[in-house]
Amino acid sequence: MNKIQVLNFQDFISASGDQLTTDSLKVAAVFGKQHRNILRDIRELMSQLPIEDRLLNFEQTVVMRENPCGGALIPSTMYTMSKDGFVLLAMGFTGKKALAFKLAYIKAFNAMDAFIKNQRE
Repeated sequence: MNKIQVLNFQDFISASGDQLTTDSLKVAAVFGKQHRNILRDIRELMSQLPIEDRLLNFEQTVVMRENPCGGALIPSTMYTMSKDGFVLLAMGFTGKKALAFKLAYIKAFNAMDAFIKNQRE
């Protein structure tokens, strides 16, 4: 049986104030995807979301990256996203790393469910 790779969330999720955030570059690196494809997926997802969900979960910004030809740095689009924005995005991914994330998410949800049921009893 294939062993599912475990994701280390500390590699790509950080605290910004009281909110957990990540960005499109980190998501691309952790999931082994090209950044331009992550940007495409975010834009597609945002086109389907109500405006309040877009504004709360995704913020377009600019990051300076190396010029492959040398010379001055190049400005490139990047998105910062909330925990909920990340989950919305990652739930659409496929592959081994995406499956590992989905299984970890289910495990955490089930643990929370068990905790809540325990509190009632």
